[in-house]
Amino acid sequence: MRCICCNVMLTSFESTMREVNSNRYVDMCELCYSYIKDDVPVFMREDLRSETGMDIAISKEDINDINNINDH
Repeated sequence: MRCICCNVMLTSFESTMREVNSNRYVDMCELCYSYIKDDVPVFMREDLRSETGMDIAISKEDINDINNINDH
């Protein structure tokens, strides 16, 4: 299963996140979900959390931060 926003492969942990109000799967990676987490509470299976998935989503802000560090 892939993130509906950035298309990275979801981890087991990410693929089991469900919205509290509707009980629907969120189908988002943690990075994409972080942008809406204050508005969309979810149930999480912490026992399935791992450090990283198969792909890692990197936002444009992260890339800019990395480039700024490398420029100094």
